[in-house]
Amino acid sequence: MERSERAYFLGALGVASSRVLSIVAGVASLWLLTRILSAEAFAAYSVAMSVVLLAGYSAGIGLERAMLVRIGSGMPENGQLTGTRMMLRIALITAVLSLVAAAVLVLFATAGDARHSVFLGYLAPVIPATALSLVVVTWYQANHRVGVSQAMQGLNDGIRTLVFALSLLLGWGATGVAAGAFLGAAAPLAFLGVRAIGRASADPTELGARDVLAGTQFLAIRLSQMGLDHVGIIAMGALGTATGTAQYVVAARFSQLVDSGRTFFAPTFAPRVRRHMALGQLDLAAREYGVARIVGFNGALVLAIFFVAAGQPLLDMFGGFGSGYPAFLILVAAHLLSVGAGLHVTFLSMSENLGASTLNRVTSLILFAAVLIGLVPRFDAVGAALAYLVATTFHEVIGVALLRRFTGIRALDLKEAATVGLAAIAVCAVAAGMATPAAGALVLSAFLGISLIRERALMAAITGELIGLLRGRE
Repeated sequence: MERSERAYFLGALGVASSRVLSIVAGVASLWLLTRILSAEAFAAYSVAMSVVLLAGYSAGIGLERAMLVRIGSGMPENGQLTGTRMMLRIALITAVLSLVAAAVLVLFATAGDARHSVFLGYLAPVIPATALSLVVVTWYQANHRVGVSQAMQGLNDGIRTLVFALSLLLGWGATGVAAGAFLGAAAPLAFLGVRAIGRASADPTELGARDVLAGTQFLAIRLSQMGLDHVGIIAMGALGTATGTAQYVVAARFSQLVDSGRTFFAPTFAPRVRRHMALGQLDLAAREYGVARIVGFNGALVLAIFFVAAGQPLLDMFGGFGSGYPAFLILVAAHLLSVGAGLHVTFLSMSENLGASTLNRVTSLILFAAVLIGLVPRFDAVGAALAYLVATTFHEVIGVALLRRFTGIRALDLKEAATVGLAAIAVCAVAAGMATPAAGALVLSAFLGISLIRERALMAAITGELIGLLRGRE
């Protein structure tokens, strides 16, 4: 394995370890929520939380990209965290905007529909906590402290789960749920802030109008990505039934696990690809793109096999939502397409071609919203899942084309593209009742075997690196 690939793999492995803990905590918190809240209250909480997260992640107007680009182009020395003044300026802007957003949400909650307003008001403080934590986490990520920064998601989920457990035991209800959401969101800010004491240096300090413009495009990409995850929940809350909304939320949370392979690599990939570009090493960036795509897709296939075979009883364990199995499988298929296409959004975001990727994201989100309006009133949770699949397919096809157009990188060849597409079709066939879960799992297993054989050299190299790490090899 190339030295660059090995360093990338080591960083991704560290992120993966923390994300596994986050996944466990996330599943536990979901189970606790379905026990603390009624189906209708759970749906209302999910809708309100989606609104809060969208607001929290947009409060910094995308200025975090300035840190990723400017700080990430170099390597800190002597354990220092560079760009402190830049981070503090961004944090100040973020604090003001997030507090305004929280105040607006409280005002809206007082005049809103009773079904959702209680959680909108309770969760308003989560906005500034989320926004400021994002700034500090991104600062660490830009300084190539990827393992530490990404461990914060596990800290967030762990604390939230702990408070939810106390809420269930002590009968705190909605108030305890809101407290858990806030404490989990604020924990990364407190932990990383204390950790940075005595280790921070001022340079670089630049922050100008160009950063705001680029940040706005970066924010559009982020919100469009989050929109695919959260707008569906919001639309279900507005257009669907309470039961359908709860089914969709549980299905969406579990189906996102299929995307875990890509999310393990993305935080490491962003600062590294920026550094490769700064050094003119496009070939290394392209090589790492391939590693992330292949390993991520193989991991996604493993999870998809499990979900196809055991998805219905799994959903029944979380409040009896097994009837949402078809919607769940459609979402699984959509995530298979995303992982199979690779990290083209991250790559273009760190390049000079941010605008094209932004337009693709925004267009995909508009398409998603339009299809949601047409399908949710008629098909409820299945309609929302189909809308997600349509928008995801559009986004990934255009994204791969943009990557080839602007960088010359071919994300995947025709055989790989056929494997990705046919795997998604197989999952959809089970969702539509055209194939049994056993048959679908068998087909996906065949695709996994083909992929592992085709990429056996890469997988063997990665396995060797992992064994070396476990043995403590330098």
